[in-house]
Amino acid sequence: MIKKGSLLENVIRLIYKQSGFAVQNNVIIKGYEIDVLATFENKTIIIECKQYENSGSALKNLIHQWKSKNDIIGADKVVIAFYGEQPSKSDYELAKVLGIELWDTDHIITMLEKSFQRKSVREELLGVIRTTSLFTFMKVIFVIGFIGTLIHLYLTKPYVAIGLIIVIVSIYTLTSKPKKK
Repeated sequence: MIKKGSLLENVIRLIYKQSGFAVQNNVIIKGYEIDVLATFENKTIIIECKQYENSGSALKNLIHQWKSKNDIIGADKVVIAFYGEQPSKSDYELAKVLGIELWDTDHIITMLEKSFQRKSVREELLGVIRTTSLFTFMKVIFVIGFIGTLIHLYLTKPYVAIGLIIVIVSIYTLTSKPKKK
């Protein structure tokens, strides 16, 4: 017997597979069943597929559940692919706040059509994946330290600090790429 969500899972699997992702269905990770697991290079996306006739509070609960589950799993991105009744505006807002991407029926169809354009849709599927690497953290620490040094210089030797700021802005302006119109 085919379970109710299996057709949806296969459609989602096809979207990611056509876009160059390695894809697995019904994988257990840290005790949780993942409907579709998609990986590309070192990025992991978990997709929960649901088919509801009436979303009500079920979708809100599902969003909260997958936020909590992903805190344990640690995937780069969570997508809830939802077939059936259209999610509400508050569902989308909640998902966005919790870092979950919602795919309604129309979006699933659009992504399926786009998936045959492999590379262009891959970037969209990866979307904004949180990058909290040590390198990013070190850049933030460097910038904070540099700003602190500039403030100290400004308080003790204002002309030196202003000169340094002018040099930095000039170098940035000369080395940055012009924006395309």
